[in-house]
Amino acid sequence: MGLTAERKYDAARHIWLNLFQKSKQRGNQAISEKQTKFSIFISRWFQWNEYCWLFDYYNQNLVDKITSRLADQTAAVCQQRLNLLLELNPKFPDFLHFQAILQFHRGDTRDALNTIGEIEKLIPQGIATLFSRAFLTLWQRKYKPALRCFKRMAKLNCPPPFVLSVVAFYESLIAQYPDRHELKFGSAFVNDFFCDQEIAQENYRQFLDAAKNTIAYAPLDAYASERLSYLQSNASETR
Repeated sequence: MGLTAERKYDAARHIWLNLFQKSKQRGNQAISEKQTKFSIFISRWFQWNEYCWLFDYYNQNLVDKITSRLADQTAAVCQQRLNLLLELNPKFPDFLHFQAILQFHRGDTRDALNTIGEIEKLIPQGIATLFSRAFLTLWQRKYKPALRCFKRMAKLNCPPPFVLSVVAFYESLIAQYPDRHELKFGSAFVNDFFCDQEIAQENYRQFLDAAKNTIAYAPLDAYASERLSYLQSNASETR
C-alpha cells in the first residue's frame, strides 16, 4: 500500500499481482470468510494500483495527443491495462469512463456515448458523465442538444481538480483542431461556471469572432453573446 501511495506503481504492481494471482488460485478451494475478505481486499488494491498507473500514464503521455494517430500505440498500452480492470470489475464507473475516452481517441464517438449511457444507468446524476455527454455531443456538431447538456452542467458543484482536467482536455484539442471553433465555446463555458471567468470572456470572444456568419453555430452564438455581455457587465460593476 505504501508503494501505491508513493506513486511507485510498477514496483507495487509486482507485489499486488503476485498476491492477486495467489488469491485467485485459492478461488476454487473452500476458504474461510476471513480469507474471502482478504482476497477482496487484495483485488481492490490491485485494481486501485492499476488504475492509478493508468491515470498517470494517460496524463503524461496521451491527454495532449488525444485523437492523434501518432498516439495510437500509447492508447493501445492504456487499453491493454484497462482491459484487465474491466475484466475484474466491468461495471465500475471510472473504468467505463476511461473506456469512453479511449473510444473517443479511436474516433468511435458513438461507442463512447453508448459507454457514457452505461455509466448513467449506474450513476444517474454523475458529474463526469454529464461533462462527457456535453463534449461528445458538441464534437458531433449537434449544437442544440449539446447546449442543453452544458446548461445542465452549470448547476453542478464540481471539484477543482476535475474541472482543471476538463479544461486541459479542451485546450489539447483546440491546439490540434483550431478550426473546430465549438471547442472554444466548450472551454469558455467550463471556465465561465467553474474556473476562470476572465479566460471565459476571452474564449467567448474568440468563438464569436470565428463563428460569425456561420449558421450552424447559431445556438451557441446566441448563448455565448448573452454570457459575454453578462460577464462584461459584472466585471464593470466590480471595478
